[in-house]
Amino acid sequence: VWKDVLIPAYQPPERIKAMKSFALPILERELLMTFRGHWNETTWQYGETRLKNVRYKLMNSKFLQRQQDVSIGRPAHGFMQLMGNSKFCIVPAGLTAWTVHLYESFFMGCIPVILSDELIPPFDEFVNWEEISIKYKDTGDYEKLYKRLKSFSDEKLFEMQKKLYSYSCWFDYELGWGGR
Repeated sequence: VWKDVLIPAYQPPERIKAMKSFALPILERELLMTFRGHWNETTWQYGETRLKNVRYKLMNSKFLQRQQDVSIGRPAHGFMQLMGNSKFCIVPAGLTAWTVHLYESFFMGCIPVILSDELIPPFDEFVNWEEISIKYKDTGDYEKLYKRLKSFSDEKLFEMQKKLYSYSCWFDYELGWGGR
C-alpha cells in the first residue's frame, strides 16, 4: 500500500506580501466566490484525468455565469484583486486532488471551498480545517453551493477569516527560517 504525500506549495515572500496587499476585510468584499484557473475543452494540459471534470463543470456552469457576485473563468491578470475581493475561493481539483489555490487562499483571506472529493488537507493535527474551509462534494449542483455560501452570516465569515489568517503560518515557509 502506498500513499501520495502532499507538501504544500512554496510561496515566495514577495508573492505572499503581494497577495496580502490585495486582501480586503471579509465584510468589505463584494464578490461571493471566485475561481480563475486553467482548463481546455479539447486537450487539457495534463491529458485525460477524471479530476479535470471538476474544473470543467465549474467553469461551464450556466448558473454561476449569470451571478453578478461570482467570478469564474480562465486566469485573469487581476486575479489577486478578485481573490482579495471574494469571500470564498473555489478550490477545485487540479492535476491531482490538490491545487495551489488552497494555499493562496490563506494569504488572500479568502475562505476556501474545496471541490475535491479526494483531497485530504495537510497539517490536520494542527489546522482545524472545518473552522476555516468548506468541503463540498462535487455534484455539479452549483445553485445549491451558491445558496449555501450566501447563507453564511457576517459574524461567521469574520470568525472564519480570522482563523484562516491564524493558520497561515503553516503555509509560509519563510517564517522562523534564517533567524527571522
